[in-house]
Amino acid sequence: VEGLSFGPETMRVFVMGTVSGVALLSEQELPGIDPVALDCDTGGRIFVADGSTGAIVRVEKDGANPYEAGRVEGKRPSGLAVNSTSGDLFVALEGSPSLKTISKRRRAAEAITGPGPLGTLRFQGSDLYAAAGGLHRLVDLKLTSAYAKGVRAGRIASFDLDAIALWALLEEDGSTQLFRIDSKGNRDGVGAPTGIARLDRPAHVRLDGEGSGWVVDSPIEAPQRVLIFSRKGEFVRAFRLPDASSRVVDLARGVRRRMAAVTASQPGVPARILRFVGF
Repeated sequence: VEGLSFGPETMRVFVMGTVSGVALLSEQELPGIDPVALDCDTGGRIFVADGSTGAIVRVEKDGANPYEAGRVEGKRPSGLAVNSTSGDLFVALEGSPSLKTISKRRRAAEAITGPGPLGTLRFQGSDLYAAAGGLHRLVDLKLTSAYAKGVRAGRIASFDLDAIALWALLEEDGSTQLFRIDSKGNRDGVGAPTGIARLDRPAHVRLDGEGSGWVVDSPIEAPQRVLIFSRKGEFVRAFRLPDASSRVVDLARGVRRRMAAVTASQPGVPARILRFVGF
């Protein structure tokens, strides 16, 4: 059901059939933090990379007791991923090929060198993937090329993947397009050239627990919106943030159908964590 609106006189609404949508579960302010990357572990805890200090801030599932879980020095973080099994954090540094690891046990940073400047980091199971122009997988403390056929000559702006497919925002021919790429390298464009499923300036992509793709789109003359596509790449719905002036910096997959987003700080307005659930 789409396009319903309710006024003060609306007393009761009956809907026949299946109802689905997205609900905003909570909003949490993050004063003093300049968020640049986000991830969640399988326990529902949220990790935010602070671009101004290099700190990685951990927020509990219920929002309680944010604290510093680690820190990187020298450059701003550009990507963040948490290993839910070990609790180790992996941090990419802006403009750098160095991948920093922050061990939950040692709380010390160790460097892994990639093939070029690193950006988005994602875990698929126990495997860590990194965007460094193309896509690379961490094997024996080395980053090796992955999905080369599907990515081709494009530069990955953002990506996520599960056991079935890679979803990647590829910068090709002066524009950024969303592709769904299977394990054989076959790829299909996601989105539509016109209408509500059109992607004007896609900035971030993340898969939820059911394999649906959540995409943050940033039109030049309109507020950001989030578009959701089925695991096959079919358009499902689109929605805007509660505050039209907010700008999403990153998305993270939560437990089951839950998702998290972090918004940028603005003058007089702190960064916020938004928690969503699909139903």
